[in-house]
Amino acid sequence: MFFFQVEITDINDNPPLFDRQEYKEYVRQDTALGTNILRVSASDEDADMNGIITYNLTALDRYSDLSYFRINPESGWISLSRPLDGDHYSMRAIATDNGYPQHRATVDISIDVVDRANNPPIWDKPEYGPIRIPENVPIGHKVISIKARSGIPDNPTVFYTLMKGGTEQTNKKDTFYVIQSPGEGDEIWADICVNQPLDFEKINQYNLTVRVQNNGVQQLGSEATVHIYLMDVNDEIPLFIEKEQETVLEGMPPGTKVTQVEAIDKDGTPPFNKVFYSIMPKGSDTNIPFKIDRETGEIFTNIEFDREEKQAYAILVRAEDGAPSARPNMKNNEPNYGKFF
Repeated sequence: MFFFQVEITDINDNPPLFDRQEYKEYVRQDTALGTNILRVSASDEDADMNGIITYNLTALDRYSDLSYFRINPESGWISLSRPLDGDHYSMRAIATDNGYPQHRATVDISIDVVDRANNPPIWDKPEYGPIRIPENVPIGHKVISIKARSGIPDNPTVFYTLMKGGTEQTNKKDTFYVIQSPGEGDEIWADICVNQPLDFEKINQYNLTVRVQNNGVQQLGSEATVHIYLMDVNDEIPLFIEKEQETVLEGMPPGTKVTQVEAIDKDGTPPFNKVFYSIMPKGSDTNIPFKIDRETGEIFTNIEFDREEKQAYAILVRAEDGAPSARPNMKNNEPNYGKFF
């Protein structure tokens, strides 16, 4: 039996998906030029260039609305490019991938201008992270606490919402949740917590959008982005690729190659996915007639065999990975391992 690995090449078969069906934001009439107003975000499940997204804006109702705003083609941040002199602006954002054939997605944007006396909430920072957490943190684990001020004197109340995006990376499946917690004085914090088990081998990065609104007559809002990166832990067991019975001619000299075994560890990074091989002795018998290359899994004879003395041998091979296990109930500092007869 012959085993070989087939690698599947990605094709551009997934379109970008925006994390919302519509964007709506309030902005003060005296907002300074260059200020970031809002950020549109799309994800593409394709790999490499097929999954890289470029953003641009197009007109929706009035072409002149475009002259007031510009968009960063890489980040999706929309900023003010000229003083506001109207009360409402609308446009459409386009997300285009870099594959062939190209796919695109669109989303409508609505921006309302409010009086100078009205202030939207103000985040401590518009972006947080990258925040790195192990993939095996428990459900309920607090990833980060972030905070915004209401922007209204004598009315510090704010309300936080964790937006649900169009992909798992943008919280489509509620992998994370937000709870409000009191701070010092009248501060109100947003705690981002884990809601479901995480798996580095499936998804290793999340980009979350948190929206805050104040409690004014016009409930103005603003958004912040939280970037979360998972760290791989050693939670996968090496699994052997099965092989049929092997044979070796009697009389062949010691060091003759018999076969090669292979085990695969699905962890995403070394040394967690590095596999080492050994032959296990049977009981107290330490005279093993075979030897194995620790790194390649190649098995060689240790002696010259005589079929008339013994016709068959059973070999127990152990494959272990290169670091202490992160699986529950494993002994301290013991790696993950699998066995193969």
